[in-house]
Amino acid sequence: PIESAVPDVVASAAGSTAQRGGLVLYVASDFVPSSTQYVTDPRYFLKSCMLPILEPRTHQEMLEIGPLAADLARQHSTPVVVLASGLLCHSEGLVKLRPARIIEKPDPHTDYKRFMNLPGIARKSYDTICSTRLPKILAFAEGSSLNRIEWHDRTLGVITHGITELYVREVWNRLPIKPSILSLGTTFPVPDALVRTFVQGISGQVVALGDGLRFVQEEVASLGHRIEGKRTFDPTTEWTPDTVAERLGAPAPKQATPAVVTPVSRPPNICAGCPYRAFGLVVQHLRKKKRIVASFGDIGCNTLLYFLDAIDTCACMGSSDSQRQGVVLAAPELAGCTLSVIGDSTECHSGLDSTRNALFRQIPGVKVVLDNQTTAMTGGQPAPSSPHNLAGQPNVFRLTDALRGEGATVHEVDAFDMKAIEKALRKGLDDAKAGAFTVLVLRGACMQELPAQERRPRYTLTTDKCKQCDLCLVCPGIEKDGDGFPRFTHLCNSCGGNTGICVQRCHLDAIVVLDQERSKKSPPELPALPDLSRPVVLPDMLPPSIRVAVRGVGGQGNLFMGKVLAEAALLAGYGTVLKGETHGMAQLGGAVISTFACGDVHTAVLGAGSANVLVSLEQGEVLRPGFVELLAPGGVVLLNRLRILPAGMGPEAYPSEQRIREHLGHRDVVLFDALGEAQALGDEQGRTSNVVALGVLSTVPPLSQLPLELWQRAIVRVSPKESLQRANLAAFERGRQVAVRLRGQDLLPKGVS
Repeated sequence: PIESAVPDVVASAAGSTAQRGGLVLYVASDFVPSSTQYVTDPRYFLKSCMLPILEPRTHQEMLEIGPLAADLARQHSTPVVVLASGLLCHSEGLVKLRPARIIEKPDPHTDYKRFMNLPGIARKSYDTICSTRLPKILAFAEGSSLNRIEWHDRTLGVITHGITELYVREVWNRLPIKPSILSLGTTFPVPDALVRTFVQGISGQVVALGDGLRFVQEEVASLGHRIEGKRTFDPTTEWTPDTVAERLGAPAPKQATPAVVTPVSRPPNICAGCPYRAFGLVVQHLRKKKRIVASFGDIGCNTLLYFLDAIDTCACMGSSDSQRQGVVLAAPELAGCTLSVIGDSTECHSGLDSTRNALFRQIPGVKVVLDNQTTAMTGGQPAPSSPHNLAGQPNVFRLTDALRGEGATVHEVDAFDMKAIEKALRKGLDDAKAGAFTVLVLRGACMQELPAQERRPRYTLTTDKCKQCDLCLVCPGIEKDGDGFPRFTHLCNSCGGNTGICVQRCHLDAIVVLDQERSKKSPPELPALPDLSRPVVLPDMLPPSIRVAVRGVGGQGNLFMGKVLAEAALLAGYGTVLKGETHGMAQLGGAVISTFACGDVHTAVLGAGSANVLVSLEQGEVLRPGFVELLAPGGVVLLNRLRILPAGMGPEAYPSEQRIREHLGHRDVVLFDALGEAQALGDEQGRTSNVVALGVLSTVPPLSQLPLELWQRAIVRVSPKESLQRANLAAFERGRQVAVRLRGQDLLPKGVS
């Protein structure tokens, strides 16, 4: 959020009236929250800076609003904010490109003194902004096509802004009164005259529907207009199609009440083989020994160490050691039993300031930098500590050199060596008691960045040595079997060729390395790419709309399924294609949902009773609250017979298939084993399991109306290499064969082709 991350620079830029180029600030709101640890409405801060706020409703507006905002910025010498809903930012939609504009670059040789912002100058600029700039921007808002009135029933008026208008349209047919709509694309300044015209044209209620707090509602009320909306202490910050429908008086869709079956608790988890796990387990051990009483965490994948009891806090980026320093200054005796934890990219971005302060103030303690050489949490973009920069050039910055250059004592440790980590932590804590400050850099590459050949499973269990002590059950790659013995799952990646954490935890030497020569299998012969001529698809061949929701465990391939669905819809000629999903390593191991919609649709946020098909890539994920309620009458549930047990959970704690079927009631269900089918093709780790599921999905109405060649072309277009194209096409065909087999056994719902 802009008001907490960069308020100083934004407020300073906003207070300047010097003529310049166009500065447009794209800001993603997060009112769930899904990516931040607090819920704030940035509009109040932006208003205090006198910054115009534009809010796109659709992906098309998101594309087109940039040039408009840049023109506004140049014309009025002001930064302009494009505030996009987090839900819009976490989704994708088909857009139409406009002709490119060529803008003449401003002359960089200018009088830079006009950008000085001393207090006296700032006061004069503020007066000019209030008396001149804002009235001109208000005039723009009054006449802008971003703000529009749509008259329907005048007994009810709705004022929307941003994505909320799409929710009203999504549930339009359910509404008992079809309200008139004032849709605002500029929320500051609010167009007073346009609002007055709208309110005066409504004989009944005027209701504000918008995300965040009550900004637009309060702005409209402050202008003297009658308006209803959220109560003073209403906690609603994000609307959905269903809550909008309820607020506007629509009855909820009739749904069969599912049997109450508690889903598996599945918080986001660090990946199988993650280099952070060894550190987390060592801290857990030292806590039990009372050597560590508090561990201060930071933003990033390391935040997930909270679930290993390896960190206690997470305030903001770069703050972990600042928190530790504050505690030690208040209670010096805690220097030798507390530590701070931060990732390498975050240390580069903002943590070095805190490191410098510890040295400057001579505050003893231990700071741990978990160096996985990337920015894993948000998708793997390079950091200053990565081997290469964004341009692919070798990095010349060395984090350890920078730390030593500031005067820190730095020790580098193998992130996969539990004994070395414990030894380094104990020494660092002992030195802290004596007044020293130490930085431990734990080096180990992120599993997502390693090539596939380095992530092959290579461990097996010797059951006659195993005493079922469960010490090895610390990773998603290993779980209990039906007899209580550990077994390695398809998620095991052997810690990328490093000594496995499970191996180090096993004091009986029951886990051994497979004979690599004996375990090697000849890769399967994949079919050659077929001749994929584009099929002719006539409009009357297509269903008016398609809506699909996919649940699974982070890392199962929801995103790829969404890409194929979107590409297939694009090839079919649909004018509206939408998909919504959550990106980022933070979701690996956690419960995730992806949605897809095309045709006569308005949003990727699905309402109750609207989805044609529900797909559960992990069978227990179908139990998540509200998921089966998305299914439309006559819809189908695709249930993959796969259990992914959270680390440490025994199979007896997992809901039985019978209980899951009771939860689904009389809904049509297709049961299949995507992992088994993928492994039958030679894919040991099941990386194409999601494509097997996609093959089954392609046989279910209304998706079965899309020609086979269209699906195949879509898969090829989103698969980057020929080897992946061939593997994915084979998995897709395998999924379609599953449907054929099930049909032969009379195990398919009516209509599934």
